[in-house]
Amino acid sequence: MANADKPFGARWIRSISGKEPIINTYNTVDEDSTALFVGDFVVIDDSVGADELGVPTITAASAEGDLLGVVMGFKPVPTNLETTHRLASTVRTVLVCDDPYAVYEIQNDGATDAAAILEAEIGENSEIVADTAGSTVSGLSGMEVDGDVTGTGTAQLRVLRLIQRDDNEKGAWANYEVLINEHTHKSTTGGSG
Repeated sequence: MANADKPFGARWIRSISGKEPIINTYNTVDEDSTALFVGDFVVIDDSVGADELGVPTITAASAEGDLLGVVMGFKPVPTNLETTHRLASTVRTVLVCDDPYAVYEIQNDGATDAAAILEAEIGENSEIVADTAGSTVSGLSGMEVDGDVTGTGTAQLRVLRLIQRDDNEKGAWANYEVLINEHTHKSTTGGSG
C-alpha cells in the first residue's frame, strides 16, 4: 500500500531524555504576515526580539538556519474559539516544544521513490521543506522533511529512522523520526541562525 501525501508538520513523539515535552509560550506580532499552524517549525524573530515582559517573539521557519522548536498549540482567542491556527498579521500566544532533544514524526516530501529517503541515508541530515501552507480547516502544518538529504553536511534535522507502523512504508511520502540538529538552544552563537 502506497503512502498518502498528507503532511502534518512535525508531531512530538518523545524526548531523548525520557521526559515529557518541554513546552514554553512565545508571542507573535501583527507585523508578521505569515500564518502559523500546529506542527510548524519556528525560529526566534531576531527583528523583534521580545515583548515588554521579555517573552521572545517567533516566526515560521524556512530551510536553513537554527530552529527553536515546533508549534504544539495556541492560547485560545476568547472572541474566536474556532480558530485552530495563528492567522497572519495577528498577535497570538504560541505553545512551542523547544526541547533540543525532542524527537518528532514528520512526512518526507518525496513525490517519487527516487526522491524518498533511502535506508543508507538514515542517520544523515536534511532540511525542512516549508513550501506548502498549513490547513486552515485542520490547523495542521504543511511542513515536511526534505527527501534530498545532505549526508553528513550540516542541516536542520537528523533523520533517525522510518516510523514503524502498518500504514507507513519506505518510499514516497513516508514518515520518519527526526531530531532538530541545528537547534537555537544548542547553538554557540546568539540569534536564531
